[in-house]
Amino acid sequence: MSKKNVNESSVNRFIGDFFDGVKTNTTKRFLDKARKSGIPSPVIDKMKQIEKEKQELDKLFQDYSK
Repeated sequence: MSKKNVNESSVNRFIGDFFDGVKTNTTKRFLDKARKSGIPSPVIDKMKQIEKEKQELDKLFQDYSK
């Protein structure tokens, strides 16, 4: 068996992007499910706020890691 050279950074980026997409869609589905199941509005609002702050923090990390 021979090994093929693979650009690790592009593979890592692809995997990271894939899981970020999954995570984002999962968060939206989770919030929708919480809304439908009758979770109180203040709880959902706080969850949205936390998600927004997490996205802002991720963006800061991305901006400064370049």
